Amino acid sequence: MGEYDYERLLDRARSLVPEKLFAKDRFNVPPVSTFTEGNKTFILNFKEVCDTLNRDPSQIMKYLLRELATSGLVQGNRAIFQGKFSDSTLNELIKRYTKDYVTCPLCGQPDTVLKKEARVTILVCEACGARNPVRAI
Repeated sequence: MGEYDYERLLDRARSLVPEKLFAKDRFNVPPVSTFTEGNKTFILNFKEVCDTLNRDPSQIMKYLLRELATSGLVQGNRAIFQGKFSDSTLNELIKRYTKDYVTCPLCGQPDTVLKKEARVTILVCEACGARNPVRAI
């Protein structure tokens, strides 16, 4: 048996894993593009951010509304918040959401889905198979 068999098996296993999982620069969340009008803040590229994170816009909106302690709604490709919020505040919240609800805590990959089991929300990694409970949104 020896070293050759192990190397051959390792190469075979590596070839079965999708190449996109090895690219480190493939996951870049775009910074929010905002403007304020009166007492309302608009995120113009909200849909693009949600698509990059591979999450439902209503789920991300619910998280942002809770963290900002305000009301708002999703309208087409944009999100509207009651109140004035800076780009840096919104970007920091998106970054925190990504860390808590998108990237796998074991392998660091963004290839995850949120599944509800009983009354617990589980972050399931499609790259390494890890399953981690997360705080409900």
